Amino acid sequence: MKRPSLLQKLLFPFVAIALLLVSLELNLRLLGWGALFLQDLRNRNPGGDAIRILALGESTTGDLMSKKAGETWPRQLEHRLNQSGIRAVVYNLGRPGTRSSLILSRLPADLERYRPQIVISMMGINDSDMRIVPADPTWLDNLRLVKAFRWAMQLRYDHEQTKAPLRMNPGAFLGYKHKDVPQTIEKLRLSLTTDFRLQAAYELAYLLSTEHREDECLEIAQKVIRTGLVPCDHDRIFTSFSQCRSVMTGYDLLLPSSDAFFYAFSYCAEDSKKKEPWPEALRQLYGRNLNVEFVNGEVVTKKNYQALHRLLRSHRVTHIAMQYPTQNVEPLKQYFKSSPEEKEVDPDFREIIFVANINNFREALKTHPREEVFTDSFGGTFGHSTSLGNSLIAEAAFEAVKAVLKRP
Repeated sequence: MKRPSLLQKLLFPFVAIALLLVSLELNLRLLGWGALFLQDLRNRNPGGDAIRILALGESTTGDLMSKKAGETWPRQLEHRLNQSGIRAVVYNLGRPGTRSSLILSRLPADLERYRPQIVISMMGINDSDMRIVPADPTWLDNLRLVKAFRWAMQLRYDHEQTKAPLRMNPGAFLGYKHKDVPQTIEKLRLSLTTDFRLQAAYELAYLLSTEHREDECLEIAQKVIRTGLVPCDHDRIFTSFSQCRSVMTGYDLLLPSSDAFFYAFSYCAEDSKKKEPWPEALRQLYGRNLNVEFVNGEVVTKKNYQALHRLLRSHRVTHIAMQYPTQNVEPLKQYFKSSPEEKEVDPDFREIIFVANINNFREALKTHPREEVFTDSFGGTFGHSTSLGNSLIAEAAFEAVKAVLKRP
């Protein structure tokens, strides 16, 4: 028998590893196809399983801004459903500072992970004249091995997040409590010269944006990129978890989400007269492959709402579109009309269930002081809700979910 050459010996381990990876990829794809088939069956007939609901939104939805566990409207909705005898689990995916573009960019992975039958969206308040469009996924992004790695990183990240001390005072990192903004800016800038910390850089960026000091904001953004202290975003492929964790170590405050970090700098970008450097800086700050374009804010929200619904429909997921507290639901419906003159939404969007939160809040504000319903007034006529305010939203969502379950 002919003995293998030195080259063959050297190539053998690489060929074996390649074959192993190909075999794993094929098996993962087969498992994925089987899971999708079973998911389709479960979505059509949940049987004895709990109804799975995704809640999409910003700080008005997310847990981070609540003072007590369980007081946000998604948590109260889950309790209300189960209390009424409807077995349900509500996954709260609200993130402070996020935008509809970022919510949309994560939705395919969220649908794959949580397999919901219903998605409730309340989004758009943070949208402005910048649209963030996820770039088309590369062949590497579509590999099941890559997705499996990301899933494993997600589990580890989630586990660490549950152990992190959450001592954030709502609004503390957004500059709400700074009476002297210029003086605070100088203090933060001075602190960064001796100890460059991500939390301080984020807060400084936000305050600079409120003062419309765009060039200085860009300077801070570029320094964050140079130091490598980008936000901990587990969506990035092969992100170093240990590096991400080291940024968080020793902080009294839980770091703001990468969405909120991105949000602070994006305001500088929108106000800046020199827009050329910002798209690349924003991509690096967010840590993902994004296309950044500047367009009218209303157009951004409308496009993203329609894209979100089409994606949900392709997965046979029911869409409940909910309006913010005290706001008329008609502007939300306008996002799904071809022209403002139309009385009804376009045929492609007729299956959407629209939920208003205007009469319920009007009645509550007649009998309760405003501070018992809202913690602030960032939205003008509304703000972040208290436990009472969130219970009103949860009740409106509860009625919508019941209507969905009664459908044939």
